[in-house]
Amino acid sequence: MASVMLFGVPMDALELADLVDAEMVRRQLSGRGRQTVDLDLISRRAREFAATGESDPGRWSGGAWVTLTEWCSTCGVPVRTARDWAAASKIRARRSGRTWLVVADEIPPTRKER
Repeated sequence: MASVMLFGVPMDALELADLVDAEMVRRQLSGRGRQTVDLDLISRRAREFAATGESDPGRWSGGAWVTLTEWCSTCGVPVRTARDWAAASKIRARRSGRTWLVVADEIPPTRKER
């Protein structure tokens, strides 16, 4: 059983992932679904840790952040569409002032995911 420390208390990694998933559902039902991107990351890393006993922090850290315009030019996505995706949390993005930043290796959603 892989356990993690949460506020100094040992907890089973799968239990942590289930708790985080429940919080994501609660936020989505309360209309705060845009605030679940970081929770999804925590849940994936906890499940990976539970399965393998180790987690590669670099794999989920997201790598480098680039501006939305730069990301669009590499992916061939219109900037307006990418802004809509970012606002709807369909891609990993954050705002820094007036500028949207996107994880450089983010993959655009497929038609099904849109």
